Amino acid sequence: MFRNKNDIGLLQIIASLLSGKLLSGLLVLGIIVGVYSGTRLRNREDNLYKNINQLSSQNTKEKSQALVALFKEEKLLSHSTRPDNDEKLDLIYQEILQVDPKNVDVYIRMARRNLKQSQATRYESKTEAEKLKQQGIRNLETARKLYQEKGWSSKEEQTVKLIEDINNGVASYNWCFPTTLADPLRAKCGS
Repeated sequence: MFRNKNDIGLLQIIASLLSGKLLSGLLVLGIIVGVYSGTRLRNREDNLYKNINQLSSQNTKEKSQALVALFKEEKLLSHSTRPDNDEKLDLIYQEILQVDPKNVDVYIRMARRNLKQSQATRYESKTEAEKLKQQGIRNLETARKLYQEKGWSSKEEQTVKLIEDINNGVASYNWCFPTTLADPLRAKCGS
């Protein structure tokens, strides 16, 4: 295939030039993607704080839109593994509960998050896992009481069964959380 040694050397030179151009092209692409994703993260953070501010609005339409947007953001944050998400999630929950202390959706979501973290940390720290589990159960108890106040007996029964399952050591993939107003069509079975 190659006629002499000079052909091999020429091919090596061409390959090194191409790989250098390819490498520099990849570096430029990486910079562009980094700037774009950084801008998107800042925009999401700005929207988060804007929606939190709109929760205290007198306009009920603005308040409802902000609540829906915050629940959407909460869903995105809860599925991501960025380290600063816990602070943002806590902020979202606190702000919603400050405006509406009887928001059952928030208590269910906080319970799900605490119980999920409890499962994730149970091998590292038993005491931390137990603390998170108890906090999740307290959130479920609060949700159960709110369901009882509203007269939603089926959701109350489902919450009682969930608490029993957790206390009886049923595997987390069999836990069935009550559906929430923010996700009315999806059953929340499993962690």
